[in-house]
Amino acid sequence: RGPRGSACCRATGGRACSACQGGGILNLGGGLAMTDVDVVGNSAGTGGGGICSSGNADATLTRVLVAENIAGSTTPATFGSGGGIQNIQSEMTIVDSTIADNTAVLSRGGGIMNIDVSARPQPPAILTVTGTTIADNLAGDPARVSLNEGSGGGIFNSSGRLLLTNSTLTGNEAVPSYASGFGFIAGTGRGGGLGHQ
Repeated sequence: RGPRGSACCRATGGRACSACQGGGILNLGGGLAMTDVDVVGNSAGTGGGGICSSGNADATLTRVLVAENIAGSTTPATFGSGGGIQNIQSEMTIVDSTIADNTAVLSRGGGIMNIDVSARPQPPAILTVTGTTIADNLAGDPARVSLNEGSGGGIFNSSGRLLLTNSTLTGNEAVPSYASGFGFIAGTGRGGGLGHQ
């Protein structure tokens, strides 16, 4: 893969409604294979600013750039998880890719959110990341003035299975809670690079 902009395909400028997911790409229960694709500058109201995959879907991303996507909003306040990518009850493999400069507003998983739920029977959420850079993503309030803390600036793994190999997490941020008159609240803003629960 060459420098930004050299991919064979681009998904950019997509907007999903305030109650919707998958600003650039939404994969509901299907098989999705992406190679040499840029997913840049998209937004979604609740999750997966760039890509959302759910419903027992199977997605493979190879040499994909997911950058400058936003999930959620500060005006009005809308919680958005998975600024770049959201994987819900599905299997996703990311190889030799870059997840950078994405934002999960007032929530979790600035770069990637991997979600499994406790209700069974359900398919597991399995996220495999290999040879990938996850950099400069943000979870929380970009203005840093909200009581809502951010968690998992690079990746947030919520009860799913995460396999991370030969990859780099750098420069990601989980913004702590902020109370007017008191400042940042100690013990909040957890998992700058990676959060898991």
